[in-house]
Amino acid sequence: MRADSNVLFLVPLALLFLIAIPQLCLCANSTSDHTMEERQALESLKGSFSNSSMFVSWEGNDHCQWKGVQCDAITGHVVKLVLHWQKTCNYRRIGFVRTCSTQNSNGVHPSILNLKHLNYLELTGISFGNGPIPAFLAYMNQLTHLNLSHCDFREKVPHQLGNLSNLQVLDFSGNPLDVDDLAWLSKLSSLKHLAINGVGLGGAYNLLQVLDTLPFLLQVEFSGCDLTNMNFPAGHVNSTFLANVQVLNLAQNLLSDPVPDAFLNMSSIVDLNLGYNNLTTLPNWLVNFDALVNLNLSGNPFKRIEASVISILTNMCSLRSLDLSSSIPIFEGSGLGQGNYSGCGKYDLEILVLRGSGIKDSLPSWFGQLSNLNILDLAMNLFYGPIPSSFGNLLALKTLDLSDNQLHGSIPATFGRLSSLGLLDLSNNHLNGSIPESLGLLRNLVTLRMVNNSFTGIISEIHLRNLSNLKNLK
Repeated sequence: MRADSNVLFLVPLALLFLIAIPQLCLCANSTSDHTMEERQALESLKGSFSNSSMFVSWEGNDHCQWKGVQCDAITGHVVKLVLHWQKTCNYRRIGFVRTCSTQNSNGVHPSILNLKHLNYLELTGISFGNGPIPAFLAYMNQLTHLNLSHCDFREKVPHQLGNLSNLQVLDFSGNPLDVDDLAWLSKLSSLKHLAINGVGLGGAYNLLQVLDTLPFLLQVEFSGCDLTNMNFPAGHVNSTFLANVQVLNLAQNLLSDPVPDAFLNMSSIVDLNLGYNNLTTLPNWLVNFDALVNLNLSGNPFKRIEASVISILTNMCSLRSLDLSSSIPIFEGSGLGQGNYSGCGKYDLEILVLRGSGIKDSLPSWFGQLSNLNILDLAMNLFYGPIPSSFGNLLALKTLDLSDNQLHGSIPATFGRLSSLGLLDLSNNHLNGSIPESLGLLRNLVTLRMVNNSFTGIISEIHLRNLSNLKNLK
């Protein structure tokens, strides 16, 4: 009786299995057809390029193993495509002729539309025939990441790209595009990162209004975009974008004094780059950005200083990188050497660059408290007096450049403790005395420059015997 019941149970189970087999086959065939279509699309894309060297790995039947192609681990569909061309140039001595390898295409091949599951597309460094960005990319509404930087695209940006409502990252930097209206950007409601470096935006007077419509936008890069104060409204402005933005790069533009008051609203800013504009005043309100991690104000012709280096460092306790290089001549007589860096409980600063900032002062001994410094560049200033022995406390230091100043005295023996140091440049000063043997303990030193000083004695075997990594000695 039990055997009969088992048979009765297995019969319908077998029938279900027989019914399911064709369905499984159909699904398998369907998946196979789709992946074959995607492979053919990739091969058509490859055929549209002039230089096949970028596709040397595109061999064999499994396109998911091709370089730059990534497939979903479950479905097998292509979800990511990265094609990046790095231009390399060779020089011939006779006639100084330069030849560069390029990657050319007559345009983005429309077969890319057959990659229906693609969410990450990066085509960079490729010359697409000086034509426009193809409007058909707007049909790829599954994209979350689109990078078309440095591809020689021209003319206007197609407003149809506003249909890519899932886009989180958009980068079309380095293309000579014609942009005067960015209203289409307001449709990209999911956008988090926008980069348009090197594209003229001077005529986009609705810039801030458009950015205010993007609730998730946290990172913006507008370097070298011909922006002026006209692109930002005067007076205090309640801007949701400026209140939320964390990374803002406005370097190499035409911003001038007064710095737009709208910037005072940047309560969430972590990384700010205003380098190489026409700013002549270093505003005091900068020190209120106490969450700032990276600050670059280099290359501005500052004439009036409201926020000194000492006030920046004592108020911005989260700062890891500060670049005030080539800002001549703002710091003369600022009392830098007499400062007391005690405003922060701990010191996060890793990079301090004051190269060519017109500083005329003694080297501050309190720099020795910046225990996390990796790079200290004080070159091309008017620093005078001795090098403080406290600099030997900067045990994390990898680069120390004190060249082209007016320093005198001897090299501190404490420099032998800087075991992480890879570059030490003391050239073009008035240093004297003998070179301390402790420099021979700097096992990681690659570059050592000490020319144009007044040292006595010679560099002996004791100085060099442990410097196995030293490649440049002057």
